[in-house]
Amino acid sequence: MTKEERREKILTAPVMPLLIKMAVPTILGMLVMTIYNLTDTFFIGCLGNKSMTAAGFITFLQAVRQTFQDRALQALPQFY
Repeated sequence: MTKEERREKILTAPVMPLLIKMAVPTILGMLVMTIYNLTDTFFIGCLGNKSMTAAGFITFLQAVRQTFQDRALQALPQFY
């Protein structure tokens, strides 16, 4: 299927089936990540409170880093 055919299909196909078809891979990916995070949290929890605290703090730092990274990438096109 060429790029033009895909574009035409997205513009003319019924919305609900197309939305479901495009959302399924994202939903499955998020489900796998959630299961991984729950499993990881369980095993870290077996190590004790300090380990859980450290994992929570690192998760917070990663979220802050991701936020700044996303903002920087959004601002980048303004300089070109």
